[in-house]
Amino acid sequence: CFLASLLHPVFSSQSTTPSLLHPVYYTQSLHPVYCSTTVDTDKRTILMVLKKAKCLNKKSMRYDADWLLDCLILRLKSKAAYDQLATSKMIPVPHVNTLKRLLSGMSTHFGFNTFALQAMKRALSGLPDIQRMGSVVFDEMSIKEALNFNAQTFNFDGFIDTNSETSSTILPAIHIRLEEDEVLDTEESKLADHALVFVFRPYMASWIQPFAVFASKNSTSGEDLYRLVLKALVLLEEHGAIVKSIVCDGAATNKKMWSLAGVYGHTDDHKAILNNVMLHPTNQEKIYVMGDAPHLIKCIRNHILNTTN
Repeated sequence: CFLASLLHPVFSSQSTTPSLLHPVYYTQSLHPVYCSTTVDTDKRTILMVLKKAKCLNKKSMRYDADWLLDCLILRLKSKAAYDQLATSKMIPVPHVNTLKRLLSGMSTHFGFNTFALQAMKRALSGLPDIQRMGSVVFDEMSIKEALNFNAQTFNFDGFIDTNSETSSTILPAIHIRLEEDEVLDTEESKLADHALVFVFRPYMASWIQPFAVFASKNSTSGEDLYRLVLKALVLLEEHGAIVKSIVCDGAATNKKMWSLAGVYGHTDDHKAILNNVMLHPTNQEKIYVMGDAPHLIKCIRNHILNTTN
């Protein structure tokens, strides 16, 4: 029915010239029809299909920025699905080499990502305070040690560096230039084996935005983590985000960060004494520190299984 409604204005025309079947005619005639009946994603898909039909040379196809982003996300989620769409030509998707070429022009350094912060600032601009409130979520994971040569900067990537956000072994930019006859036996020459990721999640929106990633040798210390959290809070405030909570798992380094932030919990005479509030470093607003619920449930399950009494 939807396709029939789109094609009706074309075939109901009194003109019988062959130009009706030209892709340009479809692009110009169908545009006002589906613009009022479809959502943005459907419009984008139909426009790309019509644009591909209009393009006689496949190498001259130019994709919109939003469409390229959708294709990139699809490729990241499922390589098999993307390859199937590309092979069957159900919808016009760029070649994988095109996506790789576009990604190669983006800066991939570690640290606080200015591009991501600016994107959040644009997304949150003009919104009321309640829609700018959200939570900072961070987690650390093990990564494989690897040394890669960056052809754009002529640097070797993969090392940790003491010149960082915290003046320790956390790397905001894993780039070390190897001079001639340099011996790799210093602290800076160690390969990173852990990555710490920061994400902002608005309460009243369906999107999340990673805005920082740090690499280190072994787990990030609680002191370094506390300093990174404070800087993250300041940067998010500068870019329009209002942080009301911090969520992380119960790792030992995270608990150390809680302690430095004034968060504690214990029992005294069978009474629970706790404080899960820290103050924002600039505006002194309350920020609630919480453990990750799935991780807490897992810990409770393990405790029940491991307790014999």
